[in-house]
Amino acid sequence: MALGRLLFLHLPKAYHVRSIDIVEERSSRVVNRLSVNLNEADAHPAMYRGTLVYPFELQAGKTTVVYVRSHAYSHQWFSLKVYDDENSRRALAGGHLDIALMVGMMLALVFYNGLLYFATSKKENIYYSLYLISGLVWIALSYGLVAKAFNAYGDAVFVLNLSLITMPIFLLSFMMAIFETHEYFRTEHRVLQGMLALLVVTFVYGLFDIATALKPASSLAALMMVVTFSVSRCRLSPLISIISKRSMTPMATMWATWFW
Repeated sequence: MALGRLLFLHLPKAYHVRSIDIVEERSSRVVNRLSVNLNEADAHPAMYRGTLVYPFELQAGKTTVVYVRSHAYSHQWFSLKVYDDENSRRALAGGHLDIALMVGMMLALVFYNGLLYFATSKKENIYYSLYLISGLVWIALSYGLVAKAFNAYGDAVFVLNLSLITMPIFLLSFMMAIFETHEYFRTEHRVLQGMLALLVVTFVYGLFDIATALKPASSLAALMMVVTFSVSRCRLSPLISIISKRSMTPMATMWATWFW
């Protein structure tokens, strides 16, 4: 009997889904099955730091078919890679140093803005810190740093995706506070308040049904970009004039210049 070639199927985005089923057929006959529930996968032998690894054998003169079915929460995350033994080990040994570095830099900014808040008591600093915290949580979750570092996935970790909703909530609060829209741009302030209310309602709904709450996330993100950009562009000239006439925080000046 000819020796087969052992290969390894990697699903590097497995940490994003609820469960995965794999069926292997050889010459139209089922030879192996694998089912992984991510809620109970922290000690599963097929899981390694958020990546599902399925070994299968290719035999000479026979056809091997591998079917993969994943049960996603709200959006489909799907990636398949096939390696031999050596490259499989290298892929699993690869780290997330770039993501860890980015998260570390954001943590430093959180700490810096926290110090500014305690020194000046300006609420825009705490809003910006909360915005950064939401961002780093979502980045660490989306790029697998949480799964790789803590071997954590499933429903309990999926709840952290609510940070995708808290990010724009704190960003809008930051814009309203730093540009003092309630005093100088009342029409735009009402528009931003309406967008903020919509996001808060979505967040509260997400506490009970996060999968459904995340489905319109892309549309909400697009709407928020249109609203914030429109408000910023329409009122930047008056804002620059206000900054020149009165003393505003350096952060407000920086953000006004950036939007300009």
